Amino acid sequence: MPAHERDDAVIVTSINQDRTAINDLVHERLKEKGEVGKGSDFLVRDIKNKKHVREFSPGDKVIFLQVKEFDGHVVKKNHTGEIKKIEGSRLTITTQGKDIVIPADKYNYFDHAYCRTTYRVQGADFRTVFANIDTRQSMVNSMNDYLVKISRAIRNLVLFTDDRYKLHEAVNKEQFKVSINDFKAEFFRKSEQQAISRLIQGMARRDFAESRLPKKVVADLQRGDGHYVKYLQFKQEASEAISQADALLKGRFPSEKAKQESESKTLNHLDIEKKAEEHRNKSEFFYKRALSNYTEATTRMSEIVTDNKIHRHVFEQQFEKDYIPGGSIHKLGELDHEKQAPSAELGNLAPDNFEYLLEHAEPASHEIGQEPDGPGFDGPGDEGDFPGVEPEDGGIDGPGFSRFD
Repeated sequence: MPAHERDDAVIVTSINQDRTAINDLVHERLKEKGEVGKGSDFLVRDIKNKKHVREFSPGDKVIFLQVKEFDGHVVKKNHTGEIKKIEGSRLTITTQGKDIVIPADKYNYFDHAYCRTTYRVQGADFRTVFANIDTRQSMVNSMNDYLVKISRAIRNLVLFTDDRYKLHEAVNKEQFKVSINDFKAEFFRKSEQQAISRLIQGMARRDFAESRLPKKVVADLQRGDGHYVKYLQFKQEASEAISQADALLKGRFPSEKAKQESESKTLNHLDIEKKAEEHRNKSEFFYKRALSNYTEATTRMSEIVTDNKIHRHVFEQQFEKDYIPGGSIHKLGELDHEKQAPSAELGNLAPDNFEYLLEHAEPASHEIGQEPDGPGFDGPGDEGDFPGVEPEDGGIDGPGFSRFD
């Protein structure tokens, strides 16, 4: 392209990384052709105040990124100019019909102007536009981005793409607002998957073999863990299903087939969520029963040893903190990405002298099937306690603490 036509031409791309690479490439090609002079390196800053080293030559086209006054002449953001002369750190640039001298050691908010981002060219018009669209950049490609690029051209428009056959699909997604919110859903899904993986790994490491916790408490904790892991897995599956459903409707004119598939995946998502909630409820049931059994016996034994009234909530809070995912039964299902993994340290809460406590506090155990009736989590554990939960074998759900490991 002749030099006089380049003044009213621009290359437009979506991301800054591509903009920088294209600008460097154009600068080098112009040097090879002798259309710009010998280059000099300058330390410049971008709009985020980050520093970069760029080579500039007499003849280069530049863009200003910050408002500044030079000898009574004000350069504004997005104003462009052409470098006429470079003397040390001083650049003489022609802009807005006037030559100004810029001391680069005091003002370095400028860059090459051959290529600009879609955001930077909004509201501007050019005789010729070269639009670059990389179909692999799914996070930034959209109908909005595409329309901004092609509508900048007054007379000539040239499209560059890595795959012409995927171009239509890449620009068919409509974006109503380009902001950080467009990336939140993807970020959250990945964070949630990582949190779930850490949770499952944390519970898998819980080894009760050497624990001094009562056997029935351990059994209920393990049952609670099993249901909670299933809950997490179903939640992950449900998240993926709704994500796929939403993706099918992205685009200006989704097909009937896409709508039907999206509806099917949405219904599937609801079914999976229902299964997840069932397992969450079951895990809550078993965790509550473990908590109730532990705190009742521990409180009773501690009162015998100390001959003082012990407040149950002290043991409850510590037990939940150490053994319940999230540190609280009330927070089950709330995926805190940093604090969900349960403690791997077991047995720390148990009274020190179990032999002494057993001798002074432990009532005789009842035979299986002969347990006295009574409300609460120490009951026999039939289906009346929790619908859908089968009675446990071996007297684990019987009343009281008949033994300690």
